[in-house]
Amino acid sequence: GVFNLVSGVGPVVGEAIAAHPGVDMVSFTGSTRAGKRVSAVAALPSEFVLGASRFVDYKRLDIAVRTGEALGLPVVLAGAGPQRAVLAALAADASVPVQIVDNPSDAVLFALMQEAALFVFPPVEDFGIMPVEAMALGTPVLVGARGGARESVEALGGGAVFESTDAAELARASDAAR
Repeated sequence: GVFNLVSGVGPVVGEAIAAHPGVDMVSFTGSTRAGKRVSAVAALPSEFVLGASRFVDYKRLDIAVRTGEALGLPVVLAGAGPQRAVLAALAADASVPVQIVDNPSDAVLFALMQEAALFVFPPVEDFGIMPVEAMALGTPVLVGARGGARESVEALGGGAVFESTDAAELARASDAAR
């Protein structure tokens, strides 16, 4: 079924209605593209792959780095959490520049989403609100084949799905998303 991402009303499933979380479009759309870049974003590369979430293992931010490597693009990782040191080590060993933005405010996170060439969201989640926010900001997203984010991407046509994490598949899916 078709769902409304703003109101959060989802498709009818049997006798129940799946209620997706709504997206507060007013608070973040159009804030940086029309004017100057937010200062935290101004120093970043003009084109980059973004991975943003809590820095925990199951969020699979390593796939954002692998995607950047497959595309030959710099990567920005935004968030906070216990896996920060592991991600810093991964960044140091990557074949492309990787920058970590610690504890971004909502304004900085939305600015990063707006400026990114591609937002990579690999975790298996029931819904995945961040890909919807990125698509609302006009940024294509790349999501894994499992989980609820796939439904949003396919319904909105705002990106693509990767089936495996090998470099050729990540590059193929990224090209399809953009």
